[in-house]
Amino acid sequence: MDNEIDLTVNKIKRQIEPLFRKERNTLYHFRVVGTPFTEKYNIFFEWHKINHSTISRQVGSYSKRNSKYIDEFVQSLERATGVSVQLLLQ
Repeated sequence: MDNEIDLTVNKIKRQIEPLFRKERNTLYHFRVVGTPFTEKYNIFFEWHKINHSTISRQVGSYSKRNSKYIDEFVQSLERATGVSVQLLLQ
């Protein structure tokens, strides 16, 4: 399972490279959203400058069949990117 988590995290890291510019006065974070009628968690990368609106992009998904490993996935994503992750389970 660790290998699948690492592959997913590496794929997400490659996708956020052009979006993660580390600009001044800009806040970055991930939002992992689990909806009740789908078989996956959607992963969004969000950022906003102070006094500007939030911009959100879907950068990946994680299968719900591996839901017992979602906490491990969130921790791996935080460690690999250095960006906070918010987990929303609906």
